[in-house]
Formats: sequence, structure tokens, C-alpha cells
Amino acid sequence: MSLTRSTQFEAYAANDAGPAVDRFLEVIQGASEPHLLDFDGIEGEAGRSKSITQECVSLVEERITSHPSERLYTGSQTDREALAGKTQSFRVDRTSGAESSAHQVFFGGLTGNTGTVNVAIKPMDRRGALMAEWVNLHLVRRRGFETFRPMGMMLTNEGGFLLTERRDKVESMDNADWASTITHRQSHEAMLDDLRKVGPVLAGLHDAGIFHGDAQLKNVVMDQKGGIYFIDWEAATIVEPPIWGELTEIQSGEVGIKTEKDLKALFGSLLRARSDGGVGMLNGLTPDTQFSIFRELVLTPYLEERLTLLEKGTHVAPEELLLQLGEVEERIENYIKAGELYKTLARTRRE
Repeated sequence: MSLTRSTQFEAYAANDAGPAVDRFLEVIQGASEPHLLDFDGIEGEAGRSKSITQECVSLVEERITSHPSERLYTGSQTDREALAGKTQSFRVDRTSGAESSAHQVFFGGLTGNTGTVNVAIKPMDRRGALMAEWVNLHLVRRRGFETFRPMGMMLTNEGGFLLTERRDKVESMDNADWASTITHRQSHEAMLDDLRKVGPVLAGLHDAGIFHGDAQLKNVVMDQKGGIYFIDWEAATIVEPPIWGELTEIQSGEVGIKTEKDLKALFGSLLRARSDGGVGMLNGLTPDTQFSIFRELVLTPYLEERLTLLEKGTHVAPEELLLQLGEVEERIENYIKAGELYKTLARTRRE
């Protein structure tokens, strides 16, 4: 069912989400029924010469070349049926939107004759990044990890929009008030307990061959039950779960680099002030103190979970992983104590 320009829409833009909402409304008014890109088939055809993410994105690109760009795509028949016929009207929630989102996400409902599907809409200015995040959301969930359910993607010539399920009562952990906005977390100690959960979650992802690429606290959310999970997967790289003893030297080095990058991103978001996109917890402390706190809250829980998972794995030479984890810990310590991030921030400000 195609839409007509006479269709009535309501949009309540939040701060600078206005232009993105307007563009979404413009695109969706001309949208036809969602087109199915069966993700089962896409993942099944993906080779392993590159990362699984890269292979799947390449296959998605091949499949969309024969279809108009300004179109809503879904990854499963279930999602297609959920959205089909529901682009008759779109409303944006008046009470929540981009003023509370680091990613300029806005929320609303796609409403048709059979009801409303509540969605979160993330505007993205690069098609490649949009397809990568859509692919990675599917891959992460298929490997048993919690994150937002991908409902669809609307591609435009300049970028597009990612549609995911809307989840209420979740809070991004870069929000300094997350402990008070999640009803059961209200003390400073509770906030520290929440931070201690992040390392083990990241360890589980790494053990499964999932490297986030931008593992800042703004990309970690907590639900009302205290569950922690990562979001915003556009920079992620997903590979086959590493089996230590079977990796080449180059593969082992790449895993180490990606592991270190994710841990440095977490440290950076604890160090940087809120004006620089962090929470400022470590800002102003000596490098030795910064490392001590980071080791207690993030690094040690991360390493302990990696060792627990190592014991459950099928690795040929587990001592290789132990060696790499020791090297990663040493490099992180040197990085923090040398004040490398401070130097980078200072350089950026001067430029």
C-alpha cells in the first residue's frame, strides 16, 4: 500500500530532532510495503574471508541494488508483517526525543488498520553505517546477547533511518542520574555496582568474537531490573569466535587491538567530563588513582569473566589467551598512567 501526500501526519520534534523528523515523515509518506531482506539467507551466504559484518553488509548491498533506495527494509517475515500496512500514519511521541539521546533518536508509532508498532528511530547520515548497524543488531542477538530488536531500515540517498523496537524504562549509563531514574538504583554504591557489571558483559561479547568499536558508556544501557547491555553497533566488528591455538599471529594481533580499543573507550567515558561526552568520574584524579579505580570497577571484572569463559571453551592453546590478556592489561595500565587520553584531548582542543 503506497501512501499519498494527503495523508495526515503529526510530529512533535524534540530540540534538534526536528529536521530528522521532517525528513523521516517526507520519506515514509512515499514508502511502499516493506521489502523483505531475509537475514537468515544473508547470514547463511556470508563467507569468512572478511569479518562476518563485512560479508553480510556486502550481501545486503547486492540485494538492494534492484529496489528503490527510499524504501523500508526488514530482516524477517515477522518484522515485515509487523510493519506492513502500518505506514499509513506516523506519530512522534511528544514527551521523549532527542533531548535525552546522544544519538538524536526520536520515538513514535507506525499506525495502521490493525494497531500501532512503537519504534525508536535513529537518523544516520551514512548508508554504509546504517546497514552495518542493522546487520550487527541481527548478529548480536543471534549469538544470544541482549540488545534492541532491529525492526527495519529506511534507506535514503544520503543515509537513512534505523528502526528498532522501543523499550521503555531503560537508561543510558552516560547519564549521571541513571541511578535515580531507574527506580531500584538510588545510591552511589549502587552506581558502582552497576559499573562492575559492564566489564563482564563486554568480556562475553569478546569471547564470542563481537568487538563493539565504540564501547563508551553512552552506548551501554541498563533496564529497570538492572540488566546491562550494549547498543549502537555501527562501528562493531563481528567475527567467528576466536579459538586460541588456531589463530594466526595476525588474527591474534587484530583481536588484541580490538579488545584494547573497547577497554580504552570505557576508560575514556569514565574520565572525560560531561561536556566532552563522558561522566567525569575519574576527571581530576592522578593517573595512578585513575588506573586503580578503573581496574577495580572494569578491568578486573572483565578479566575474571574472560578466565571463567576460557575454562568453558574449547581452546587448543588457552595459554595464548592468558598471555594476550596479560599484555592487554599492561598496555591499558601504561596508557592510563602515561596520561595518553589527556594528551589526545589537549591536542584536539588546540586544533
